[in-house]
Amino acid sequence: MDSLKGFAGGSNGKIISTTDGGHNWSVIYRTELSYNWFNSIYFSDQLNGWAVGGFDNLIVRTTNGGQNWAKLNTGINEPLWNSNNDVSFVSPTTGWVFNSGRVMYKTTNGGLSWFNQSKDFLREDLVSVQFLNELKGFL
Repeated sequence: MDSLKGFAGGSNGKIISTTDGGHNWSVIYRTELSYNWFNSIYFSDQLNGWAVGGFDNLIVRTTNGGQNWAKLNTGINEPLWNSNNDVSFVSPTTGWVFNSGRVMYKTTNGGLSWFNQSKDFLREDLVSVQFLNELKGFL
């Protein structure tokens, strides 16, 4: 976010944050299931962020800079728990999430619903995703 404020995901379904450049960290979100974890956190701007991971295809969202997080009911069936998953947004509404099983989803409403965008060209495991705009991205 900036030189002082940052976020990290981890085991036991926690998101932690720092406001002093990483010297101190506080738990700001914890899932109800202890076996979940977050592998990737992405902010499209200072307010809107998403975290993905977990055995139950967990995606959570913040709209106030990480102060509060809410679980999204995604409808995604493929697991997002593998260590190789990522999330990228180009705006508060448009973004992508994938897992290393070569499955990619897109949302155009901030994560309220997702549609499968997996293509035949996704023959290798994905490690990272970054979109510059709605049409141009890198896998």
